[in-house]
Amino acid sequence: MQTDRAESNWLGYRVAAATRALAPYLALLAAVAVPLAGAGAGCPPIELLYDENEDIHEKHVDHNRDCEFDEFVYYASGTPERAEKDTDLDGALDVWIFYERDGGPSRQEQDTTGDGKADRWVQYKDGKASIQLDDKNADGKADTTLTYEVGGEQPERLEEDTNFDGKPDRITTYENGAVAAIEADKDHSGRPDVHARFNSDGSKSVEEQDTTGDGKYDAAIYYENDVKVRLEEDTTGDGKKNVVTFFEAGVIAKKQADTTGDGHFDRVARYQDGIERTQIQDEDGDGRPERVVHLDVDGKMEREEIDSSGDGKANLFRFYAAGKRVREEEDSDGNGEADIITIVDGDTPIHREADTNGDGRKDTVVEFRDGKKAKQSEDRNADGQPDVRYTFDAEG
Repeated sequence: MQTDRAESNWLGYRVAAATRALAPYLALLAAVAVPLAGAGAGCPPIELLYDENEDIHEKHVDHNRDCEFDEFVYYASGTPERAEKDTDLDGALDVWIFYERDGGPSRQEQDTTGDGKADRWVQYKDGKASIQLDDKNADGKADTTLTYEVGGEQPERLEEDTNFDGKPDRITTYENGAVAAIEADKDHSGRPDVHARFNSDGSKSVEEQDTTGDGKYDAAIYYENDVKVRLEEDTTGDGKKNVVTFFEAGVIAKKQADTTGDGHFDRVARYQDGIERTQIQDEDGDGRPERVVHLDVDGKMEREEIDSSGDGKANLFRFYAAGKRVREEEDSDGNGEADIITIVDGDTPIHREADTNGDGRKDTVVEFRDGKKAKQSEDRNADGQPDVRYTFDAEG
């Protein structure tokens, strides 16, 4: 009985040892058998390899079931050590992941262009992305740096070297994962010349620009719902915005300027469909323009209204054809009626009629030659017939 019991123990030990030796293969068969039975294919979607200690050593995965493994995970003591992936399923590996001892990712390299070289490097902290470096020009050097907030869920700051000179020239900062501000050195002078701020929904609120390269922002563009509504400019360099342009639906509607530096806008231009049609000039800032110019669709003058008396009423009207002055009407007594009418050719007078007594009838007529008086007739008794006639020499 003792001999039989000893032989039985010895046989049981051999069977257990043999079972342990076959365990990796049995586990592999078990892992493969179910997918094969379900898929009816001859290629396992997952292949597991074990070491002599029955710890997983490698995992191979065929994600698209084309009988080619596109992910490889390598283990050390049963913990992932590194992994390789073919994420675009073109047959070439393009992602390499390296793990910490606790199994969390340490860093990742990626080939985003398909040239076989890593051009993106991601560093992890506590299993979350911490810093991402990208090589945009395939020179093997990182030219963008993306820093994540603690926890790796959202970006915090992006630095870009857009001209690949080794210096960042565009910096983006984020708040709650959304772009909050962008600062850029567009002319690569070493100083930022554009600074834009954004709303929480990602729409732009304002963009400041240094248009002169002196290191000072002299222009600011304001937006509503991501559409430009106002442009403020400092054209004199004194730090004050002396030109302001307004937009409607992104199209220029009005521009006002302080040309004297006294703090009030003395020039206003109004636009229709983006075309300047009116110019208003108020030199003394009393709100009563001294000069108003109306323009045609080609930007040429059509009519000019001038208040030479400063009473807020235009008393001289000039009319233009194709941008050339052809007629003038003057209200010399301020009664609202034109009492002097002159036909001109540009700056040269040709014919003039005047009401000198205020009765509403033109009683004086002047003819010009080469811009100088040649003839003049006057109806002094208001009977509709000239009573006096003058003839002038070449000097007028």
